[in-house]
This record gives sequence, C-alpha cells and structure tokens, in this order.
Amino acid sequence: GLYAVAIGFLILVLVAFITYMTLFVRAILAAIYHGHKPCDQPLKYYSFAILIWGAIGRQLNQQVMKCLQPQMMRNPRNMFLVMMLLSVPLALIISWGALMVISSKTCSRTNPDLYYPTKHYVIFQAAG
Repeated sequence: GLYAVAIGFLILVLVAFITYMTLFVRAILAAIYHGHKPCDQPLKYYSFAILIWGAIGRQLNQQVMKCLQPQMMRNPRNMFLVMMLLSVPLALIISWGALMVISSKTCSRTNPDLYYPTKHYVIFQAAG
C-alpha cells in the first residue's frame, strides 16, 4: 500500500540523486581533463558555471529570503513570485548549456570526451 509507494519513491529519489552526481562529476572531470582540446562551443565552462552558481545562488537565495521573509509570510503568492525569480539564473545557465549542445557542429568529433559528458549532464538538468 502506502508504505510500498513511499519506499518506491525514496528509491527513485536516490537513483535520481546518484545519477545526477555521477553526471555532474563526469562533466567536471571532462572539463578539467579535456577542456584544452578543440570544441566549437565553450562547453568546458558549463560545469563550472553550474558549480559557481550553486555556491553563489544558495547564499543569494538565503539572503533575499531572510530580508523578505516577514513580508513574504503574509502573502504566499509573493513568496512564490520571489522563488520563481530566484530560479531564473539557474534556468538561464541550463538554457545556455542546452544552446551550446544544440549549436555545436564539430565538438562531438573534435572533443567527444568533453562533448558527451557535458551533453548528458545538460540533458539530465533540463529534464529535471
């Protein structure tokens, strides 16, 4: 019944997290070890942009929510709007990654060790 659904959901979340971390580590390592090879798009910067935004964005979100929390608690619609606005930078970074992957003409041939791990990571993020 409900217990089996809960266990199934936890397993699904765990598998998604492990998949995400595996793809992220592969993309970072690809950028480190293969970023110097030719690629017609700056894919080597994508994983680092995500990593940097992860650190900066978290701090920014916490500060904004701390400053706005008293006013936001009165109106859930405003809180939703602020949360949506705070998610825009990450959406733009993921869109940039997708655009690079889609626009690439030669990277899959000239630097497949960078292209494919980055592509798989971008696809997983865009799907999430």
